[in-house]
Amino acid sequence: MSTNYLKNFIIILISFFISILLLEIFSRNFIQKVASNFFFYDPKALVWDTDSKTVAFKKPSKSIMTNGHFNEDIFINKDGFRVNYSEELIVNPQIITIGDSQTFGHGIPNDASWPNLLKETTGLSLGNLGVWGYRMQNYDYIIEDIIKNFKPSYLIYGMTDNDLCSFETPFTFETEYKRFIGMQDYNHFQAILKSPIQYFKNFTSLGVMMRSLYQKIFYRTSSGISLRSEFLKKTSKNLDNKCTKPTIKWLNAKAILLKKYNIKMIVINIPHPRRIIALANGHHQENYQESIRLIKQSQKNNSLFYLIDPITELATHYKNNDYKRGSIILPVDTHYNKFSNNILSNLIKQKIDNLD
Repeated sequence: MSTNYLKNFIIILISFFISILLLEIFSRNFIQKVASNFFFYDPKALVWDTDSKTVAFKKPSKSIMTNGHFNEDIFINKDGFRVNYSEELIVNPQIITIGDSQTFGHGIPNDASWPNLLKETTGLSLGNLGVWGYRMQNYDYIIEDIIKNFKPSYLIYGMTDNDLCSFETPFTFETEYKRFIGMQDYNHFQAILKSPIQYFKNFTSLGVMMRSLYQKIFYRTSSGISLRSEFLKKTSKNLDNKCTKPTIKWLNAKAILLKKYNIKMIVINIPHPRRIIALANGHHQENYQESIRLIKQSQKNNSLFYLIDPITELATHYKNNDYKRGSIILPVDTHYNKFSNNILSNLIKQKIDNLD
């Protein structure tokens, strides 16, 4: 009898896994496409920058950015700016932008990034120094280099939500960077063995859909948001005065330094799409709201830098476009597309026009 139970259990288990596999194959082909690459960039175009203590693109370099769905050319000129073509030179840029992947233009051609759109709308020369993965600590040397070699009229910092508590995250070590670069050689079996949960969440169609369902419940409904804050106390790095104060201190210090060289500092907060979606559905994420409020208050009191908070405009755009994902972000990624970047560039242009 026990042998029959065991045999039946094994048959049921195998049938279950075969059913899941068939569902996954059907889903990723007809319902929810997923990224197939574990590493988006060409490691031959990257170097470890000991000054900024992080990864940087070789200057100059040409490479491809892809996750298996998008396939974009990356051109970096001799000064480290992302440009539209290899030979493009930017002499004495009037604007320089810094920031992470949202400023760099992850998953999109350079002409769809908000710095390039800003260049087109203002007619001013602009150099984009955004690089994926950068945090506030990585900009210290870069800002010094900007002052020394360029002296633009404006430095514009694309401050993403994950920068708000940037100083709680230590510098990346070169050994960690090398392990990260090693992801290019991963096959799917190795990725599953390394982190089965992360693999399921990010690289299976069923996992992506389950994560999307989770976000719909816990980011778009009042009851879900309440439950999330109760059970996940550390969610969103638990933004508060403690982690926001070092950010404010850094922003003020950099603005003072830049002011000595007649460089105006504009900071545009680039909210995570989850925040945009939640606000469009009538729900505020109070931890982020409080952090931005503290930064706004500091900016108002000291007038050292100029802060732009575009979340209302982004949420209105998303709502007016029938809550379609494609109205703000990429099909298989959470980075901004040209529609959102147009909103950012227009708001920055308005600020520049007012300052001029």
